[in-house]
Amino acid sequence: MCANDRSAEASNIMKSQKITRFLATFVMASAALAGWAYASELAAAPVKDAYPGRGAEIVVEGIELDALFAPIRAWSHLENYLETPRGLAGPFAALSDRGVKKFLDSLVFTEKGLASFDGDVLVRELSASQIYELLGLFGLQRAAPVIAANARVESPMDHAVRRLTVGGVGLPAPVVETMMCPLLENHQCTPPATCRYSHGAWCITCNCGMIPP
Repeated sequence: MCANDRSAEASNIMKSQKITRFLATFVMASAALAGWAYASELAAAPVKDAYPGRGAEIVVEGIELDALFAPIRAWSHLENYLETPRGLAGPFAALSDRGVKKFLDSLVFTEKGLASFDGDVLVRELSASQIYELLGLFGLQRAAPVIAANARVESPMDHAVRRLTVGGVGLPAPVVETMMCPLLENHQCTPPATCRYSHGAWCITCNCGMIPP
């Protein structure tokens, strides 16, 4: 096994151990928080053919700027967040234990922040405003209207998220300007700077290190 393979394997093992630790903490705390909340009142399928073989590419302005101020920009930030009472009672609490594991397992970080994640699990389990709140932790709230296009709408806040506009939706990549960041549907970030096909995932191209053509 070459050095790169050993390094990748070690990184995957560390990620798996972190997720297991997060889930153990999450499950124990969520039971207690449920009682507190009650007392006081989360194989290939067809790809959209915007660009043949690539998946739907949607331009979103400002993601690079938002990422600079996001509470969670790395695994260490996520670990610290989930170990706090606020983290356990926040947007992640609306997900099932299985949903939390699936979402955490899908995350790919680079030095620029979150570069890809599983969007399907969010749509299955969260409402539009819950998706907006969770993605906001990673500086991706501007992508919420796109990700939540098929999410539940149960409140005025959900309707508000669905009505938000995304700057440049549908614009071809050549017109992308500064502070715009194409999202690539059904792709996952594989550093350095590659978005590979992965059904249900979203690749944030600028955070993955890709430069729009």
